[in-house]
Amino acid sequence: MATIKDVAERANVSISTVSRVVNGTATVAAAKRDKVLQVMAELKYQPNSAARALAGNKTGMLGIVANDLADPFFATLLKGVETEARQAGMQVLAACGHHDAEQEEAAIRSLLSRRCDALIVHSKDIPDQQLLDLLSECPVAVVVNREIPEIADRCIWFDNLAAGYMATKHLLAQGHQNIAWLGRNQNITDNVDRYIGFCNALGQAGIDHNKAYKAFGEATVEGGYQLAYELIRSKSEVTAIMAYNDAMAAGCLRALHELNYKLPDDCSVMGIDDVILGLVVYPQLTTVNYPVEDIGRTAVKKALALLADQQLEMTNHFSPKVVIRGSVASLRKSVLRKSGS
Repeated sequence: MATIKDVAERANVSISTVSRVVNGTATVAAAKRDKVLQVMAELKYQPNSAARALAGNKTGMLGIVANDLADPFFATLLKGVETEARQAGMQVLAACGHHDAEQEEAAIRSLLSRRCDALIVHSKDIPDQQLLDLLSECPVAVVVNREIPEIADRCIWFDNLAAGYMATKHLLAQGHQNIAWLGRNQNITDNVDRYIGFCNALGQAGIDHNKAYKAFGEATVEGGYQLAYELIRSKSEVTAIMAYNDAMAAGCLRALHELNYKLPDDCSVMGIDDVILGLVVYPQLTTVNYPVEDIGRTAVKKALALLADQQLEMTNHFSPKVVIRGSVASLRKSVLRKSGS
């Protein structure tokens, strides 16, 4: 039996193009549409009935696939999605994928089975082609925090490499050179890109990143807490900690407080994400802003435009910026004070 992938390959178009022709959810150039229809006839392709039902009968439901809704990052993403969806009169269904390919696929299929009109998908573990095949069963799907060339117009992503670079550059600008990296223990692109940014910034400053202390654990408050304890026991000369995210950074601050560190003078801590958690720790967290709520709202706007077969000009790419609060001290100012200058 022919699949949508077979049709796409024979017609020399993307799977998303075939899906649009089948479901009539977006405009397709006449030549491409005719070619797809011809190939469908040749292969006797039968479109997925569930997908066709989704296209023809609106339920007013918007599905979102996230990693873990208990994580402040994903809670903020959901807030943006729910706010925008509610204004459009839609209800939101959420399912968690836990950065695991099988669970991500199960989450997507669960939302499809509930006949959601559109999906907002945060998936890190499913390979591109497999994800494209899955999403072809949904009339409209917008992918966040990931760029897939075949559906680039339906992807919204954040420059994680620049975020890691900018965060480390900020620490270097404050005079820190012995900087530790505390990363997550899952090899997702966010973690890899942020670490590459960290290494690039050190390299530009003439510091060998291979000699920098680095450790990996759960990307949670508890994970950061445990790693910070291990760090202080083995590398007490570290003057700053670059954490993968704000949750880990908050855990670092807690551990340093328990070890009687004067913060931020004895050790600076930097995060990435700029979630609400950074405002309730002490000192408040210096971090890199990831406009995750805006990304959630933008994803819904894009999905609604696609559902209405409208063209909507909006950014697909969000850039980071440093947010300065109180958890990073300047070693340069400290040296000036000690010298009496």
